This record gives sequence, C-alpha cells and structure tokens, in this order.
Amino acid sequence: MSEHQHNPHERPLLPDAFDQLPAEPPAALEAPVQGFDQLEESPTDAEQAAPAETPVRAPLPPSQTTQQDTEVFFPLDGVWDETGTFLIGNTDTHQRTVDTLESMPNIRLEEHESGREFVDLITAALDGTPKNDRWRATVDRPGTEWRQSVKSEKGGISMGQVKFNNIAEGEKLTGERAILQVRSLLNLGSTIQTPLWHSGFHVTIKAPSDLAQIELNRRLSDEKIVLGRTTNGLAFANASAYLTGGILDFVMEHVYDTSLQDKDPQKIKELIDTRDLPLLFWGLACAIWPRGFQYARPYLDPVTNEEKVLREKIAVGKLLWVDTKSLTPWQIAHMANRGSGRQTLENVQRYRSEFTIGQPRRVELRKDMAVTLAPPRAIDYVYSGYKWIGEITRLVDEALGLSADDRRRANLIIENGKATNMRQYIHWVQTMHPAGGIVTEDDRETIERLIDDLSGDDEARVKYFAEVQKYIDETTIAVIATPTVTAAEENKFPRFPHLLPMNVEQTFFTLLEQKMSQISRRT
Repeated sequence: MSEHQHNPHERPLLPDAFDQLPAEPPAALEAPVQGFDQLEESPTDAEQAAPAETPVRAPLPPSQTTQQDTEVFFPLDGVWDETGTFLIGNTDTHQRTVDTLESMPNIRLEEHESGREFVDLITAALDGTPKNDRWRATVDRPGTEWRQSVKSEKGGISMGQVKFNNIAEGEKLTGERAILQVRSLLNLGSTIQTPLWHSGFHVTIKAPSDLAQIELNRRLSDEKIVLGRTTNGLAFANASAYLTGGILDFVMEHVYDTSLQDKDPQKIKELIDTRDLPLLFWGLACAIWPRGFQYARPYLDPVTNEEKVLREKIAVGKLLWVDTKSLTPWQIAHMANRGSGRQTLENVQRYRSEFTIGQPRRVELRKDMAVTLAPPRAIDYVYSGYKWIGEITRLVDEALGLSADDRRRANLIIENGKATNMRQYIHWVQTMHPAGGIVTEDDRETIERLIDDLSGDDEARVKYFAEVQKYIDETTIAVIATPTVTAAEENKFPRFPHLLPMNVEQTFFTLLEQKMSQISRRT
C-alpha cells in the first residue's frame, strides 16, 4: 500500500480548530490562535503497490452548494499512534466507496498485506458513516450554501472555545473555575460554545472528567438493547433512542452556560430541536478532544489507481457546516447575540417562525389517510423511542419469559419492531388525518395506534418513510461533516468540496470506547 507523503509546501500549518471566545463575548470575536505542531512526513511503501487493475474512478466535480474557507485536516503531531484516539473516515460518498470496494479483484488484495489492510480500513470507514448516504440530499440541496461560519455584523458565528480571564499572580481560584482552568492547562478538555442552529440559541459545554466518562460508558452499555445497536441508516429514528437519550442526559449534566436568559436545565432541554442533536453531541466531543484526534482516510488515487491512506489530524471545531442561505438577516443577528443570557424565549420563538423551510407539511399516505409532519423536540424523540422499545420488550418478556441474553428473545424483539416499524418516526408526526378527520397532537396514544396499524399497509408504509426522510433532508440546515478533500489539492481557499455527513452518535461512542481502553492501560 502506497501512503501519501506529506509535502509541507502543499499543506502548511493552519490556525487552530476553534474561534476563541472570551468568558463574556464582546461585539466581535477575537482572532484564532495558532494550533498544531510540526509536520511529520509519513513513510512510503511504493514497492508493495500492486498493478492497477481496478478502473480509475473520476473524481466528483466541484460542489455547487459548499464553500470551504478553513482547513479541516492538519499534519500529524508525530507518527501515527495506534493506541491513541483516532477515527477511520471516507474520502468519497458511501455509495461510491462501496462501488470501489466491490470492483476491486479479491485475488489482488489477498496477495498483499497492504491490500488487506486497505480493505479493513475502508470497511471500518463504511461502518462508522451514515448508511445509504444519509443527509447527502441535504448538503446537495439546490439553492443552499454550506459554510463553516455564518457572517454577521458581530463577526463569524461558529463553534467557539471559551477563553477564561487571565489569572493574576497569587490569585485565589476555587470551585469549578479552578477545575476548568486546570483541565485546559493539562489538555484534559475545554469549554466549547455550540450554536444550535435549528433551536435558535447557544449552549456552552464543559469538559467532563474521566470518572464522568467512565460512568457514561457504563450507562450506555447497560442501556443498549438489540433494537438500539443499529439504526439501519435511518436519520433521527427511534431505534437509536437509548443511545441518544443517554448522551443527551450526559450533555445536559455538563452544560456550563447558555445564551438563553432562563438557565433552568429542564427548560433548556425542552427547547432543543431534534435536528440539533448531532451539533450538541459534537460540541461534547470538542470539549473532550479540543485539539482534535487522528484521522485516517483510505482512498484510491484518481490518477495512479494506487491504494493510499492519508493519516492526518482533524480539526474538530471546523466540522460544523451551516446552510447560510436558509437564514434571514434577523435570524443571523439573533444568533450573533451569543453572550450569556442575551436571548429571550420570545426571540427564540420568533427565530423559529422565520424559517422558510421546516414549517409543518401535510403529506398524503393514501387516498383516505394523511399526516402532518413537523420538527420534533429532542425530548419527544427520546421519549417516543423509549416508549416504543419498552412496549416491544414488555410484550416479548410477558409472552416468553426469556432471559435478556437469550437469542430467541432478541430475534422476537426485532420481529415485533419490524411489525410496527412506522413508529420509528412517530415523533415527526404532528397530526393525522384519517378519512378527512383529524387526530391532534395532544392525543399521542391514538396517533401511535394508528401508525402501528398503518405499518401493515405496504403503500402507506413506503410513502411514509420516503416522505419523512425527504422532510428531514429538506429542513436540515446544519450538519457535522468532513469534506472530500484530496491531499494533492492545492492549498487555496475557498474550496468547493462535497460534504460527507458523519454519524455523530456512533462516532462519539467509538471515541468513548477508545478513551476507556486508554484509561484501562494506565499504570
């Protein structure tokens, strides 16, 4: 396998991953601080490169919807550390990557250890990304402009690292301020402000301690059941409610501040839009790993057709992309008021009402049945998932009385889930319209029973899933994604790469498991 050899003239060191925010942000943001360390060249292994047998795939054309203004991938601080924190990602879309993998002759790969490693890496990348190219339609939506920062009269709006006031010599430090200062000094985490673009306010997240992360891992491991182990490529679906709910509760336990005037944790939680969960969870990841982590991208060179792996460091704070065209000037001005307690509930409600996309939408499932879709709150998403999975497991347990680790029980849970699988998106249904009537959102039990019955109707079920996915694609305005940037690309900005949205929940869980392994190896 031939690895790309970094050229310092192609990829110079660039600014850090975050804008720096003072404890009390002024009218304009401060300039970024310098970040990552010296460039370390990766070794080459050209002598093992097999003859090109796979047809060369043409690269994607420049994106018509994305403008990249800041670097995402940096040189490694040193050599690749197999025991460190790392992710394996794609350099192309999910489907194009699958096609490439399937087109590679197996005999060629088996002859070379590097070829087998390449397939292992690319398979790992596929396992950690949204299946079926989820959110591809979102980032390629005509008329959009996805940027890493939203321009406002008060400066760019993006993820920011809170800068605490300088400590005077001999100054007494106590409580949380002392703890956060020490964690920042020791590179044990930071305090990150995350804009929730669908919800209409900012949340500042503090880095959790190692003990808290150990407890989160235990909590998530205990709560996972068979339906929660895979989302089958469905975005914001109820099968992942246990994983989502556990991380959401953990984030709320580590909220340091908010731009809302009302700082009651429960009220903050009730205002979070489901579509902002990836942003919120990524904010937590940024607080834990503010200086980024290792990132490997296996790919086929579009010119030589060689199997290559880019081993780099990823700037976690630059992976939030926003469709700037979907925001009105007033909405941008509102989100620019990112200081503590600067935003009222009334202004948040106005912010949401000003969206030209994301308003309730009525869709016909069949001649005598329609539903009205609307963006759900995060707590409704989690609750509906807990309830659906809870009902299934209770019915199975009452019918069989099997132990939790019995395979028959797991299989029956899956079968019951398939029988009522339209409940995956029950939280997106605001009202139902059977035979010209209406079932309102305050009668959730009836809506749930009607959706369960409709799961057996092929026509309604297929239309339902298609319409909900389309609604999500057309109403999402912010995503966490990496760009399809190649190492040979000149270091010029702006660039116009395609975006590869991340499965943030699964990514965070992978990083957390690595952290647990690192803690267990301490002596």
